[in-house]
Amino acid sequence: MYEATDHPDDDVVAIGPADYPHVRQFVRPTRRALLLASVKERRDGGGEGSLYLLDAAHARRLLAPERPVELIPIPTAYRLDDLTFAVVQGLISADNALGADDRLLDAEEQGLEQHLQRERTVYAREAVPGLSQVGAAWLGSRFCSRHALRWLTKNGAPSALWSRAQIGEEVLPLLLFRQQHQFIDEFTKLAAGGDEQPGVVLCVPEDVVAASPLYQRILFFLALAWLEMRGLVTWVCGEPEYAKSDEFVLVPGEQAVIGTWMRAKDNIWSADVAVRKAQVRDFDLSVRHARAHSVTQGGSSHARLRAAVEYLGLEQTWGTLPRRCAELGAYGTVDMLQSRSRLIALDEVDRALRYVGGLGSA
Repeated sequence: MYEATDHPDDDVVAIGPADYPHVRQFVRPTRRALLLASVKERRDGGGEGSLYLLDAAHARRLLAPERPVELIPIPTAYRLDDLTFAVVQGLISADNALGADDRLLDAEEQGLEQHLQRERTVYAREAVPGLSQVGAAWLGSRFCSRHALRWLTKNGAPSALWSRAQIGEEVLPLLLFRQQHQFIDEFTKLAAGGDEQPGVVLCVPEDVVAASPLYQRILFFLALAWLEMRGLVTWVCGEPEYAKSDEFVLVPGEQAVIGTWMRAKDNIWSADVAVRKAQVRDFDLSVRHARAHSVTQGGSSHARLRAAVEYLGLEQTWGTLPRRCAELGAYGTVDMLQSRSRLIALDEVDRALRYVGGLGSA
């Protein structure tokens, strides 16, 4: 942590030259590290100061010998609060785990093709004992997305994706995993030919909301905003009995491609293809119920997300959250954080932040 000075005209706080020797020593190793800049007083002259974040890798670039600087600037958008903490905590936990699992994941991905040949397949967690929870989530989601795209009927358009993602780390794959971004792209393209506007069902009971810290609820809200930004309607189901439903992609009246990887008990994934009418009807009824009884009802993206604000208990933060998202999205998270894993991308987080930022004036 370093004492910083406020530079309101440039919208930054800055670490001065007196600290450069220590900063250079601190950022020299290529380990994961963050600098904290402390400003004693707020700009308005009242109250306690704030902390601001900067990835050590970016500070290392700023202090390169061939690039002399008078100050180390940190945008005020990188102020540490519940929003930045949600993004930082989420990225670091996922990035570190995937980096440690990289060799295992690469080897396991090479063998996915043999499993994709089968409609029904289960892969036990004990088959890859050294894999972290995040690594298992990446592998499971990778397989299930590829399985769905392979086995979806070519004749009908999917209308809904049922996800088990709830508040906290379970929405991180949507926001951070490159392969999930690609899957949502493909799902949206396939659904474009259907009669209904496609959407995503997420089941989040009230007790889960109540037990979740504010920063995790903000993270979940960002995931909803990202899906809405992609043109997908979000339906949030509050009934606890639906929380254990399998994850699936539905083609109404034709098939449901099941691919459960989140909270899949002792498995990395469990996949199947349902085509019998009685089976498909059950999945269809679940989606219809979620659509009809969603706690985020609304005829527009803005209306649904405002309903989500209320359900997630974000009303008290809504006065500042869009503005903070706009600030952080405008600068981007790339300098505040640096992703090291090839499997993670932060650009979609930035897009979600900018989208929420636009809701404040909508």
